[in-house]
Amino acid sequence: MSVMTRTVNNAATGWSYDLEFDHPSGNPAPSGLVLKTIRHDGHNFAKDVRLIGIWLKFETYNPASATVTGTSERFVPLDTRYFTAAPIQELNAAATSTPPTADVSMANYIYPGHGLRALYVSTPAVFAGITNCVMHELRITQMWQFSAYGHSPPHEPSGGLHAARFHPITTYRLVLNPSFNDNVPYTRVASIRFDYRLHLTLDRSYSTPDSPSTQPLNHAGLFRDNDVPSGTSLSGSGFSRAAFEAVEKPIAREVIAPGLVNGLSAVDVGAANGLPPRQQISRLWDNVHWWGARTSGHISAPGGFHAAHMHWRWGAPVMGGVPFLLSPPPNIHNFLQPLPQGLNPRDYLANGTIFGALVDPGLWIQTLQVAVTRYDQALDPAHQPLSRLSTSNFRTLFTNRGTPVDVAGGADCVLWYSVEIPRQVTMPVYLPGSSGSPTMQTFRATTGGSVFLHGMFFAHDAERTGRFIGDTAAHYWPRTLATIQSSPIWVRMATY
Repeated sequence: MSVMTRTVNNAATGWSYDLEFDHPSGNPAPSGLVLKTIRHDGHNFAKDVRLIGIWLKFETYNPASATVTGTSERFVPLDTRYFTAAPIQELNAAATSTPPTADVSMANYIYPGHGLRALYVSTPAVFAGITNCVMHELRITQMWQFSAYGHSPPHEPSGGLHAARFHPITTYRLVLNPSFNDNVPYTRVASIRFDYRLHLTLDRSYSTPDSPSTQPLNHAGLFRDNDVPSGTSLSGSGFSRAAFEAVEKPIAREVIAPGLVNGLSAVDVGAANGLPPRQQISRLWDNVHWWGARTSGHISAPGGFHAAHMHWRWGAPVMGGVPFLLSPPPNIHNFLQPLPQGLNPRDYLANGTIFGALVDPGLWIQTLQVAVTRYDQALDPAHQPLSRLSTSNFRTLFTNRGTPVDVAGGADCVLWYSVEIPRQVTMPVYLPGSSGSPTMQTFRATTGGSVFLHGMFFAHDAERTGRFIGDTAAHYWPRTLATIQSSPIWVRMATY
């Protein structure tokens, strides 16, 4: 394969980037759609964005004994060994169908503006050696979409933030094997995982973009929304404190941040510590923000008028007892995940009604993790094969490197994003308002759907102040900066 690069400048949306492709076929480069030097209206956004690859986990099931007798797994990048690809399509049109609702797939929806589409069908190598498998083919669609700058539809609850959208959506479908025999031991896909690498780089100043050849230092921040914030007249630091249950702004050390576990935004760790159920809850993160290091201050939070925003969940349905969101939390298409009976998938341990994660409803039991690391050539696809940039356990790619390094002062950082969808999960479910014992329920994912639906949005305006805007100071709670610095751990929950 001869990889070449061409520059795309889309005047309708303001986005520009360098696209890698195979010459002369026009097919995607290895690892699929690879975009470099991404900018919007001249403002730097990212150096390199790509899907590193896919992990498939298999399990052998014996129907006679109703037991799993063996497991295996394999890593499959989107290269010619594992997939046959079609030429990249550039999409510059209005929407071709109505926006999806809770029960409509993203697969055939084209976002108004600009986009790229790449199609892949698995070769026999993906399922080679897997005997009597329920599935025999994997089909992938990358629909990476861009929008122009604006605030309609709104990007966040207030509707006041102007930004441009970027959605690196990957859609998959597992195809049933017509020769599969369920009367004898067979193999099924236990889970599928998608690992992305996003080398974001934002300018230090909203008014003076940095040269693409420079290496501006960046910051990342982690936030957990407060589901029931207090106070209706707060502003600045008071509003920041009211809005977030947990915050690390900016992150003090490299970090692995759990976002969802089996579709839930909180995990019950009481049993592991000898406590009754729901007596010790660890909550997970809701979003990550990214901005250029400045001589003074940081992005406002809430706010972030010059930052990249990635929200996979929204909280804060009420503000001081008064409805704060007059409409459902904003998604790419403003839809909420439907709630399985007796289960709130955002946090089944909480009391009260709270919103769901911004994910494909058919894949709501997914586990989502992000990591922020300092740039390392040993983890750069320009210098390493893709097989070295992903491990069967997402976390060990980073924890094997030793203690997370200090990035509090800013660094050339990389964002890693991983979503794993299990075939099914069985978990304890507490009925709403119940204080008794849970019931065990099994939930199953569909055999196809889309990941990274929530995407990102990129704002590049001057900071503002206002009633529902936080301040630009550094903030850390419930952990302090000193605690994070003195007790370096990779995996940091939002609360514990």
